[in-house]
Amino acid sequence: MSNKRHLSDNQRFGLSEEESTLATKYMRKYKTTAAIPQNHAIKLYELFMVGYTFAEIHAQFPQFPIGQIIMTASLKGWCKDRELMMGTLKDRIQARVVKSVLEQVDFLSTLIAVTNAQHLDSLKSYLKDPKNTQVPSIAIQNIKEYKDVAESLNKLVSGVATTEPAKKGIVREAMKVQPPTKTKRLDNKQKKSDTIDITALAAADEADGKEVK
Repeated sequence: MSNKRHLSDNQRFGLSEEESTLATKYMRKYKTTAAIPQNHAIKLYELFMVGYTFAEIHAQFPQFPIGQIIMTASLKGWCKDRELMMGTLKDRIQARVVKSVLEQVDFLSTLIAVTNAQHLDSLKSYLKDPKNTQVPSIAIQNIKEYKDVAESLNKLVSGVATTEPAKKGIVREAMKVQPPTKTKRLDNKQKKSDTIDITALAAADEADGKEVK
């Protein structure tokens, strides 16, 4: 393994062409045994997992050449770990959003049911004998209230007739709303400015004569 001269497809996963080139160049010069030791790499790994770029990590740990950082990441599969973590977080967020929406729907539905039970009898009694029965307190008092009730009823009826079952619809809509995440998205192709930065950093490392730590 120490004499490897090329990264495998798995090891190149998540790296840009420029990053892959820098990692390969460092590996050929210093061998895979030059990967950052685990007790030091864990600190860099934590930053990578929350979205830091290799250039940003190098800025915080300048004692490690950027080629060495990228090679370590590729050999240890950091990019795959971050992809998996992001997928897991997304699933957990979706599940929480759906659960919260369903709980709210259940609460409001129960509240409506209580109101219905409280006033339904009085409304029916008034309809049977309006002359001798007191007008229910929940009765419509003006044209605006009448319009609001009519519109609400129309929406309910239209919704039942044209949509899927309520819970499926709620879940579908909730899944569309994703809270923003501070974790940066992995792209196989980095921005041009990033590739220039890491190339310049690698050149600066060589100029400074940095060797394997």
